[in-house]
Amino acid sequence: MSWAEIIMAAEGKRLSNNMAGIEFVACMETIKEFLQKSWKHSQIHRQLKQEGKITMSYGAFCYHMRRLSLDQHKPGETPPPVQAKKIAPAPVRPSAGPRHVTTSGSAFPNPRDMNPDEALLPKEPTTMATIHFIQQGKGGVGKSMIAVILYQVLGHLGKEIMAFDTDPVNSTLAGFREFAVTRLDILKNGDIDPREFDVLINEIAALPVDTHVIVDNGASSFLALNSYIKENDVLGILTESGHNVFFHTVITGGQAIGDTVLGLRSLALGFPESPIVVWLNPYFGEIRMDDRSFEEFKVYQEFSDQFHAVITIPQGNKATLGKDLEMLFAKRQSFATAINFSQSIVMRSRLSRYWNELVSVVEQAAIAF
Repeated sequence: MSWAEIIMAAEGKRLSNNMAGIEFVACMETIKEFLQKSWKHSQIHRQLKQEGKITMSYGAFCYHMRRLSLDQHKPGETPPPVQAKKIAPAPVRPSAGPRHVTTSGSAFPNPRDMNPDEALLPKEPTTMATIHFIQQGKGGVGKSMIAVILYQVLGHLGKEIMAFDTDPVNSTLAGFREFAVTRLDILKNGDIDPREFDVLINEIAALPVDTHVIVDNGASSFLALNSYIKENDVLGILTESGHNVFFHTVITGGQAIGDTVLGLRSLALGFPESPIVVWLNPYFGEIRMDDRSFEEFKVYQEFSDQFHAVITIPQGNKATLGKDLEMLFAKRQSFATAINFSQSIVMRSRLSRYWNELVSVVEQAAIAF
């Protein structure tokens, strides 16, 4: 039991915002040491919780990081700067003298009418995170690759990332040791225990503004997670709390194209009010059926209003870039590591150009709020 919990037990009260702030201040030197070692926020929070030094939620922890100006550390390793998009400098305000400040006309607040607790530490803001559920009922079509891409690109764009791997068979995302990924073991005695998803939703619900959550779910648990979300009104819980929710799915060419289209249709029918990001993966073959492009598919014509974006995964020469990517994923390496430390200068150049394309398509999809 932490010292904060002892105090709580003695007073019979729940941990207040002020107590969370006291916990944070007490651990500040330890937090600074972790930041100097390039630890991610989620790793620091998890470590302090395991040591019993804090009891606050991850959302409260991130809030106090920002409030006390310690939030200078960004999660994950960042690849070299990309040239895909130039940001114009902020306009300079003309020197037309000082700004004019006017009163609101309301009465000055009387300190005697205020709550003393509110003078100590500000209340935590309403949280608003963006959740990306990556779902496809067909396995081996590039679903985890999308999770890996999102994790790195969103981190590169300055977003705080939390990632969960709920695949009970192939925990690909959790295999990337450079990433901070929480693996949820949803199998109990060989069967999927839907109550394990409670842990996932409780974590998500407490996240702060600007956090992006990536949930890489397995094909074998596709129906289980979707049923859980539906039966427990998870989307209602999250959206009422101000969170944004996207479903991501893959359409692949080749023999699996029909199965992946059925997976997309299942998502669209099951969650008609939720935006879906469709990723077209032509690695296994062209995205065409009966000589029709994806935009001519019945599923597109029927549900296109629900599609937030349709992203075609960039492709290249399979004999060169294709092999580079196979090696990168086989080694569970980030793009940053491969680009910075590959022995082949040509391979570094190919991966760098491909990385720029990935950043560009994610930015154009307008999912990095």
